Amino acid sequence: MTGRKNFHAITGKVALMVVLFCVLGVSSASAQDWHFGIGTGLVRMNAQGDQGLNIAGVGPILADVDLDPDDFDDLIQTAIGFGGYATNGKWMVQYMLASIKMGGEPSGTLPSGAAFTSDLSFDVTTGFLTLGYTAYRQGRLSIQPFVGMRYFKHELGADVSVATAPPTDISASVDHNWTDVLVGAALNVALSPKVHWSASFDAGFGGSNGTYNFTTAISWRFWKYMSIGPNFSFMAIDFENGEIGDSDWYIYDANEFGWGASFLIHLK
Repeated sequence: MTGRKNFHAITGKVALMVVLFCVLGVSSASAQDWHFGIGTGLVRMNAQGDQGLNIAGVGPILADVDLDPDDFDDLIQTAIGFGGYATNGKWMVQYMLASIKMGGEPSGTLPSGAAFTSDLSFDVTTGFLTLGYTAYRQGRLSIQPFVGMRYFKHELGADVSVATAPPTDISASVDHNWTDVLVGAALNVALSPKVHWSASFDAGFGGSNGTYNFTTAISWRFWKYMSIGPNFSFMAIDFENGEIGDSDWYIYDANEFGWGASFLIHLK
């Protein structure tokens, strides 16, 4: 039998994904030479959905995830992410890699009335690599289909002590990674010589049951070597390892979305 708990009650406010960087709003204007860029970004992230794992001696636990940006601020200990692009006007390579470490020591009272203390740690790694081709261009508008891969890794460690007689100590860990093959398309519109609007959608399958990602951004190239701009991203992730009852069962089925800003340095 699967026990459903709310994360705020059982483990404090936790989630396992943050998207920190978005390479979008890069113009694919006609050019014969290759051009390169690298940058980073930040986002105010939300996460809503379900997360579950099997805990030895307790059984499978399925928990609600409902987090806002302030919750993530409390949880994140370190975060680093970067990405970039290479394009010759027709072909576009884009990539991203991010590593996030979260954790805390939530405590409180379980529904049974017993007090608990805990020590949680989360390591999250994600990245993607795509190759796109400008299949259509008309005036200020271009459409670029792309293919690629997206990688995820979730590592979770939890030590919980429940004030029973005698005390009950529970430990759990998760270490799963998966790779999805991506198929998608990007729409780019030059609003002015220095300002571009972009929207991108992709679907990924293979390692997960399905991931769907939508991102839109505005990029302002205020200097020859640098551009900045806001973005919005939404990603639906459905991953499950094994089945309920398996010792290594793990599920993460959640929507992650938020507003952010990207900073890009153009090297050529």
